[in-house]
Amino acid sequence: MAILIVYPLSIAAQGIDDIIKSLKNVECYESTVKYQVLMSLQADVSYTVKLNSMNAPGDSLAPCDYLINWTLATPDGESTGFSAYYDGNAYNFRGDRLLEYHYEWDSIPFRPRGRSAAALPGVQRSAQFTTLLPQFIAEELQTIVTSPDYTYSFHTDTVVADRRCNALEAVMTMGGEVYKEITYAFDPVTSMPLYSEIDNNPGALAEQTLISDYSYAADKAPCAEISEEGLREMYPEIFEKYRESNYAIEN
Repeated sequence: MAILIVYPLSIAAQGIDDIIKSLKNVECYESTVKYQVLMSLQADVSYTVKLNSMNAPGDSLAPCDYLINWTLATPDGESTGFSAYYDGNAYNFRGDRLLEYHYEWDSIPFRPRGRSAAALPGVQRSAQFTTLLPQFIAEELQTIVTSPDYTYSFHTDTVVADRRCNALEAVMTMGGEVYKEITYAFDPVTSMPLYSEIDNNPGALAEQTLISDYSYAADKAPCAEISEEGLREMYPEIFEKYRESNYAIEN
């Protein structure tokens, strides 16, 4: 009976470890995500998010370089923005304002704010939609499987959102209260994310559900190195009209 109980748990742990390793080490990642925010007190919101990332094992500030483009449909038309990070340089464009941060000039924005487990992450980690990137999901999974605040189960060869996948279900409980319920679905071959659903404050008046549905192009282009020159070529009008920082390379 002891073997029957322990063996499935060891298989589950091995399966999760394999997924974490694949997510963490993906060298060139590209996908499009339909991202929905369902709220009990406000109107629902739906984004289209394009993700690009490359793992950066030598970078102590973030697990990857990334470029994130997002589009939000509004009654007044589409609203767009982007976030990018590479080698201690972070850029964030939203609402006709381009913010940029460079570790070489000022390291404080890149540091966590606070010393507790609830410390706010630096700008390179707190940019919108970074949690959708596989390298950041790997960190989240590592927290889930090691933190006493979480209980989890792992399912192989199952179906989530009409997709055959391997799936992780987790619940975060603190002080006897359920704070979060999580479902992740991963491709059974590549281990890349297919779908996620995160329910914050389930059952509460301020309940919020985040749904991410991933899609992948049949032909994946090679990843291009992220640089300021490349970003300026990609977004010439934004850098010309909305740049506010004094830390531009030419200065």
